[in-house]
Amino acid sequence: MLDEHPSLPFPHTGREKSCGRSPLTRYGALIIVSPACSTVEGLVNRVKALAQKYSTTFAQVDEEISHEEDKFAGLLSKLTGDDYGMVGIRELCSLLRGDAR
Repeated sequence: MLDEHPSLPFPHTGREKSCGRSPLTRYGALIIVSPACSTVEGLVNRVKALAQKYSTTFAQVDEEISHEEDKFAGLLSKLTGDDYGMVGIRELCSLLRGDAR
């Protein structure tokens, strides 16, 4: 029951004549629930950690992947081998570079 909660600013002591309403209503109080500072700080720290974790955008990741695929395709193109193996290597290079057929 709200009237008996110890952390409310206007606790009901039982001395007043009850009019059927909460003492908070009688005093016209507006209560804003404020979480403990440690809770707020914990939430802020968690949000900051998430912001740092996801600071790299998908566009940056996509650009890096594309760059690495090009480097890998360049290394593959330097390989030598029999005709059958080289056909596979060329096809892989084509796929990595995104060449259209």
